[in-house]
Amino acid sequence: MSHFTYYFDELKPWPDLAVYCYGEAVISYGWEGPDREVGYRGGPYDIEVESVTLDAPLDRQHPLYALIVAQLEASDHVAEKCVEDYEQD
Repeated sequence: MSHFTYYFDELKPWPDLAVYCYGEAVISYGWEGPDREVGYRGGPYDIEVESVTLDAPLDRQHPLYALIVAQLEASDHVAEKCVEDYEQD
């Protein structure tokens, strides 16, 4: 598994409310190579948030933690950063 720090700003834990979070998260992911037989290019899988820091580390029991994790793990931007991180190594 690879790890990197993802910096986020204006993350909306509640999409319908004007509440924004600014901070960073440690992201882990695995990498699957291409399968040329079926035309699969490969890419990141099992993208997981390891920790979230706003002004201080956010406890996993905090009500915002699960909301932030859900937004980050479903984010195309995070998946793109996984690709960038993998290509830098």
